Parts: sequence; C-alpha cells; structure tokens
Amino acid sequence: MSAPRIGLRGIVKRYGPIVANDRVDLDVAAGGIHAVVGENGAGKTTLMRIIAGLVEPDAGRYELDGRPVRLRGPADAIRRGIGMVHQRFQLVEELSALENLVLGATPGRLRFDRRAARTAARRLAEQLAAELDWEAPVAQLSVGQRQRLEIMRLLYRRADILIFDEPTSVLTPGEAELLFGIMRRLAADGRTILFITHKLPEVFAVAQHVTVMRRGRVVATSAVADTDPRQVGRQMVGEDLTPPDLRPSGRVGRPVLALREVSATGGRGEPRLRRVSFEVAEGEIVGVAGVEGNGQRELVEVVMGLRQPAGGEILLDGRPCGHRGVRERRDLGVAFISEDRDGEGASLDATIADNAVATAYRRPPLARAGLLSPGRVRRATEDLIRRFGVQGGRPGAPARVLSGGNLQRLVVGRELSRVPRLLVAAHPTRGVDLRGTVFIRQQLHRAREAGAAILLVSEEIVELLELCDRIVVLYRGRITADLPVARVTAERLGALMAGLAA
Repeated sequence: MSAPRIGLRGIVKRYGPIVANDRVDLDVAAGGIHAVVGENGAGKTTLMRIIAGLVEPDAGRYELDGRPVRLRGPADAIRRGIGMVHQRFQLVEELSALENLVLGATPGRLRFDRRAARTAARRLAEQLAAELDWEAPVAQLSVGQRQRLEIMRLLYRRADILIFDEPTSVLTPGEAELLFGIMRRLAADGRTILFITHKLPEVFAVAQHVTVMRRGRVVATSAVADTDPRQVGRQMVGEDLTPPDLRPSGRVGRPVLALREVSATGGRGEPRLRRVSFEVAEGEIVGVAGVEGNGQRELVEVVMGLRQPAGGEILLDGRPCGHRGVRERRDLGVAFISEDRDGEGASLDATIADNAVATAYRRPPLARAGLLSPGRVRRATEDLIRRFGVQGGRPGAPARVLSGGNLQRLVVGRELSRVPRLLVAAHPTRGVDLRGTVFIRQQLHRAREAGAAILLVSEEIVELLELCDRIVVLYRGRITADLPVARVTAERLGALMAGLAA
C-alpha cells in the first residue's frame, strides 16, 4: 500500500490559550478531492495553513509521500508543489491579470518576456476552460475571474496539491458550478485537492473523502459514498440541528421603505439600476434575488446612502431621505449588515468592543454628556458576546482574532441589539457555518416578528424561500418579478434569477 500524499501526525497549534489544532491526524490520498468540514473556529483553516507552509505547528509530524518535511514558508511549499487559494485573494489589483499570473516567477532573464507569459496564460486558460482579459487590471475582474486567476497562478508554478479555503463563500451559484468543474478536471489530471467548506451539498457534489473537525480535533474521516449529509452535520456540531420555524406571523404594518423609480449608475456612468420601485413594510422581510452583478450592490448602497441615485425617490416612513447620509439614516433607525464584513461591516484592527458599539457610542447608556464610559462599553460588549454566541475573543482583543462566522455574529449582534426600524441585510449568512446560519436566520425572523422591516439580499434560494414574505428579482438592473413567497418555487426562482423566465 502506497503512502498517502499528505500525512499529518499529532499536529498541535496554539494561539495563546486557544488550541486551534489539538493532536490532529490526517491522511490525504494522491489524486481526488478531499473535503475538510467543520464549524467556524473548528481549526480547518489553521490546519490548511500548516500544510501550505504559512503556519508552523507547535508539535507533531508532517509528511509528504511518507517522508517527514518541515516547511520554511509558503515559497518552500510551492517549490514542493503545494499551493493555497485563500478566501481573501492574494492579488495586486492595480496590475493586469497577466502580470499577476507571473508575479514572482516572471519569464525572461533580463526583462519581462510578455510573449512567453501570454503563451503560458493561454495554455492555462484552455486547461481550465476559463476566459480572462489578460490585459485588464485585476480590479476590473469579477470575483469568479479573480479566483480562477488565483488557481492559474498556482498551476503556473506547477502546484499539484491545491488547497481551496471556503472557495464558494464569495461566488454566485453559477460561478460555484464553474469552480466545481475546474476542481474535477484538476483531480482527473492527478492533482490532489483539499477543499475546506461547511456547505454539505458541495461536499457530496464533488468530494470523494470527507474529514470532519470539531473544536480543533478530527472527529471522523470517511468516504463520501459511505456517509450522508445528516450524519456529517451531526458530527460537525455534536448534535442534530432542528430547523427553526421561520414562518411569518402575517402581521404586516405600514410601509417603512419605499423606492419610487430609482435608478443608479456605475463608475463609468453605465446604468446599474433601472427605475426600481417596491416597498418594505413593518413586520415584513422582502428578499432581493439575483445573480451577482445585476444591481444588488447598487440597490443596497442607494438605500443606505452610500451612493446617490441617478433618479427617482427613496422614502423612509413616507419622508424623502435621498439627501441624507449614512449616519442620518442610522439615526432614523436603519441598521445594516454589509456583504463585506471585513471592510464595511467591521474594522479588523479595532477591538471587539469598539466594533460592538460602533453604531451606539454616542447614545446613552454608553455615553453621557458626550463622554463614553469604558465600563459600560465593556459590559455592553460582554452582553452582546453572550447573547449572540460570539466565540474566540475578549472585548479588548482585535476583531481579526475572530473566525469569519464569529465576526459575522458580532456584526449581526451589533445591528440587532435594538430592534431597528429598517434592516438592510446583504448576504448575512455568506461564509457562515451550519449552526451560525440557523442562528442568524432566527435573529432575522425575530426582528421581523418584533416589527422591523427587513430588506434581505441573498443568492441562497433556500434562505429566500424560508425567510421571506415576498421576493423581488433583479435582472440587469430591473425588477423582473415581485411575488409572494407562496407563489414561488426554487426552480422558478432560479430561472428568474438567470433571466430565463418571466
């Protein structure tokens, strides 16, 4: 029997008092796709960063093809054929796609051999059945195109072990299917794929083996053919998760948000929203469905005051608010869960406490006579951490110590610590594990039942159908459907999002 391509024996990694990996054993066979699943904070990413040479373990043994290795950094890992596609892409946005492809391994001895680079780029694009404008700056590429460029960068450096860290967390459903096709082709060519995810349907769609981690330990490894999503989900969380009852009470009040013929343009003046009209009432969740790039971001930005509409009118409680900025809208009771939790939603370098009170620091009881009370801030943060199940950090710790799912719990907790008049929630469960997804959906449901008007932007069809009272579909900047959820099926909604139905 041949040695596994990757073998980990008793791997331990600590960060102060936190044990991220606790005596982990893992075997990964050559070729194929091996999924690693677990809740946020289970230790998946830390383990993959050890394999990729980004983190050195405190104890344990790392083997490649049965031989012990000690990686001296990611450059050493790539020389051994190991590369990682990160959640946050490692690209230089100002450089072209071609320049990013060869950065650090530029062809030509004395100067950049652009012809050789383009030949390599064309070959890799054909291998992955991917299309890219190689001269375009990375900043102009879609999220899916950037990810494919990251994969090609690793293949250009001859990587044959590729680690994908939550690769679909920023992709549309269509882009995710393209990625799965690429992963299958790479595995068929003999490459070894490690796939971190907490979306169980993805595991059963592409992987041959699955390893489950919980609280820093491996609790199970099995062939995908020998298990099922319910069993893997139970192994991930340590119990059966009962889906909550998210049915609305039906108590819908008067309109809180109203858009009247609202239009918006992009950075180059191209139309992004085209005369959009709809309302969101008290005690109602209105979902916005659509494939990324069809105007959802612009819609959120004009509602929040981050972008001026090119035409039309936005009303809050019947009063025009198009002239009001973000702070004024927040003072009127508008809360916001941004799709960009690392940039807009939170400040990673600020403390957890600073993030927890970022929208309330001017109000009693945190501040009196303009003075902020550190004690009240600490107690408010501790209460938020407890109520919303934020794990992995103390109030004084920087927010970047939190896993993605726990950072999202912090953001959701901050925005829902008081029942808002209007909540704008953009992809609130993106990149969040099973337990966190259930919890966040419960919080949105409770806010709706308490009278909040909620505008929910999501590409998760199940989420929209479970939570919403009504769903509007955006396609190419226009609303192509506005339907009660009782009249929508998953199949029809998917067709509407793709522009294939009316």
